[in-house]
Amino acid sequence: MYYLMGWRCFPQRGSASLSLKHCGMPESKQRDFQQRWKPIRSHYRLKRTFIYRLAVVVGICCAVQLIQLHVQARRSLEAKFTTTQFEDDAEVSSRYNNISSTFDRDELLAARPDWRLLGSGCEGSAFTWNGLVIKTYKTTRSRFRNCFASSLVGDLILKNDENLRYPTRWPTEIPATLLVGSEPGFLPARDAFFASPSPSEVAQWHLVTPLAEGGTLQSLARQVLQDAPEGDLSIQSLDSRFRPKFNDMLQAIQNLHEQGLCHDDIKPDNIFVGTSMAAGEDGPWIIGDLGNARHILHPYHTSRVWTQSNSQLPDCRANDALRAVKTYLQFLRQISSTSSAMRPDEDFDSALPEAKEPWARLFWLADDAGNDLSVEQVKIWAAMEDNPTEGADQIPMPHRNALGFARTWLLSPFAGWQSELSRAADVALKISASDGWTRKLALTWFLGVPAGRC
Repeated sequence: MYYLMGWRCFPQRGSASLSLKHCGMPESKQRDFQQRWKPIRSHYRLKRTFIYRLAVVVGICCAVQLIQLHVQARRSLEAKFTTTQFEDDAEVSSRYNNISSTFDRDELLAARPDWRLLGSGCEGSAFTWNGLVIKTYKTTRSRFRNCFASSLVGDLILKNDENLRYPTRWPTEIPATLLVGSEPGFLPARDAFFASPSPSEVAQWHLVTPLAEGGTLQSLARQVLQDAPEGDLSIQSLDSRFRPKFNDMLQAIQNLHEQGLCHDDIKPDNIFVGTSMAAGEDGPWIIGDLGNARHILHPYHTSRVWTQSNSQLPDCRANDALRAVKTYLQFLRQISSTSSAMRPDEDFDSALPEAKEPWARLFWLADDAGNDLSVEQVKIWAAMEDNPTEGADQIPMPHRNALGFARTWLLSPFAGWQSELSRAADVALKISASDGWTRKLALTWFLGVPAGRC
């Protein structure tokens, strides 16, 4: 009955003794009650001490883990922003000093109000004017990886800017474009310079390249859907039509690898389409955006953010080849998934796991090869699939990675068969190279992006 007399009958936390006089308990029974309460109070104190100590241990472990993740993130970013080494630096310097323009830079900067914005990102902005693309770069989010030698200043910094401070770094895309831009399948550099558009603006690096009139692969997919007659579309016909362009793109990537470089960012947004001079022919596919180009043995290719966070292959040449195949299949899938002319039995997501079509077999062969993949091997497989009589049937069936599609069989009764197939195809063709969480763990907003000195 004493427990029902209110909270006053219970001992308060921190009290040295237990007094129950205010509860109306007779003094003859207080001693017996205190003897019974003593072990309960000791157990309570022991339990509270254990919880406090456990919380301290867990807190220390979490702090140590966060510190470890922070150190790993800083190391990964330091590897990512390590300088790209070019096998022929003398050739880069020569092309930089001898670059010629078909227009006057003063005229280009004077027309700055007429530049039309194409797009803007964390690394800078792209504009178009008079059949040209002008890319400007900023360092608010990413530092330039490559150091700029003062001996290269020459005439490429505008002479009328006498008080202009010489840059110490420049975007990797500029020397990479200068080196490989003259090769087939890449955008050439028309000009590159460091200047301020107006006295009130901060000086920036500028890279000028020709404008690819056909846009990107995504623009081409929309154009194909718009121009194709109703009922004249099939994945097989699209594959036959664009496979030669894909093979040309593979040859360009192979040429890049032969110069000791990897693109590291092959994706539909970075594949541009040029205009064709002949009526009825598709324009060439051109590789652009060499800002992530790195040499083959670059430390970023073995970093945690590259291999674990983004599931990229340690051999960047194999990774470029696999991303090229995924880019091509994403292009075919974009057309097939948005076309009303496709028959149900020609659905891309349904045909991909079966690996019966040439384009599906090509993907699973490349995916199964892993780090042993090469552009040359993809070219061989693509040629065999184009000509079945020359040995395509002798290609062993790839060991398809069925992990994503196994989940499809299990969840299809709940989420729907087609939606699960679509999700599995998204996972199989995913192309990712983000570092958002790595930047957060590295505290770049406070400590900045790690980079070596010039």
